[in-house]
Amino acid sequence: MIKDVPEHRVLCAIHKGPYTEVGPVIHTLAEYAINNGYDIIGPITEVYLNDPLNVAESELLTEVQFPVAKK
Repeated sequence: MIKDVPEHRVLCAIHKGPYTEVGPVIHTLAEYAINNGYDIIGPITEVYLNDPLNVAESELLTEVQFPVAKK
């Protein structure tokens, strides 16, 4: 499947560790958006930067992205 994704601005951060522990990164990004004049304008995207079959769970890297617009 191919999707067209319109250009947009994102706030992002990298989480290192198990997928189940990404919650604090999501919370921190949401808090940053609120405190710095951004509206969150869409769903969170998680980009998995390495493969759990090839690295230890503690070495997993996940990029968390919030699409935002400046208020």
